[in-house]
Amino acid sequence: MGEVNLQTLLMDIVAKVTPIIIEKSKDPSYKRIMKSGVGDVTRGIDWVTEGAIIDKIKAEGLRAIVITEERGVVKVGDGEPEYLFIVDPIDGSLNFVLDVPFYSVSIAVARYKDNLTLSDIKAGVIHHVSTGVTYYAERDKGAFINGEPASFDSSILDKPVASIYVEPTVDVNVLKGLAELYRSLGGFKIRSLGAASLEITMAALGKLLFFLDVRNRLRLYDIAAAYVIAKELKSLIMTTNGRSIGEVPINEQPRVSLLVTRSRRVAEILANFLRLN
Repeated sequence: MGEVNLQTLLMDIVAKVTPIIIEKSKDPSYKRIMKSGVGDVTRGIDWVTEGAIIDKIKAEGLRAIVITEERGVVKVGDGEPEYLFIVDPIDGSLNFVLDVPFYSVSIAVARYKDNLTLSDIKAGVIHHVSTGVTYYAERDKGAFINGEPASFDSSILDKPVASIYVEPTVDVNVLKGLAELYRSLGGFKIRSLGAASLEITMAALGKLLFFLDVRNRLRLYDIAAAYVIAKELKSLIMTTNGRSIGEVPINEQPRVSLLVTRSRRVAEILANFLRLN
């Protein structure tokens, strides 16, 4: 098969599944838990949306491997795969359940090869279902919001805002680093909004001063599409354990802690307390 227009493909997938999500949001049965795992649950909306995404990839006649949050690894088409998709059907599913309008569809795609890493991701789309805003990026082509070059005027904020995810068991050095950063910057507001892909994108744009999750829970589904957007926006996106985020092997499907920011000052201050790379 010839080269696929990734932007058109990903936008078409989003256009197909968004009405399904909006329709099912009115039906309580799709908010119920179907199965539970370690730290994760599958709800009806996750399963249905993921199925619709896979069906759309099949309908395009693609040969692909689809890494999904709910179904695991799915092979589409006969013969050697040409593409790899990483799919999070609903990032922020608890928000969906609670009727909090902050959740997204997140899909990343790479040309298939052995030993793929995050740096091989070619394009990604994150669609904010409730607002209809679509973030898209393609390596070496830029990042876009609803088809227009992505940008944000941070001067409209009265004070910087940070998204921080911690737990009571967090290493005390993390708290010391955050306290030092807070003092150094003269304070900032803190929000945890419940949809990592959207929050990483907001940090990459400068809407958030930084996004920090030190729980070691983020998965490829949460970060793959946002990774491309952050890289194309020239933002800093790094793990907190010294491992380069771009070198993370996709087949390992690891869980990571992550810092995303446009500010080198933020990264430098936190680097004294966290091993950042």
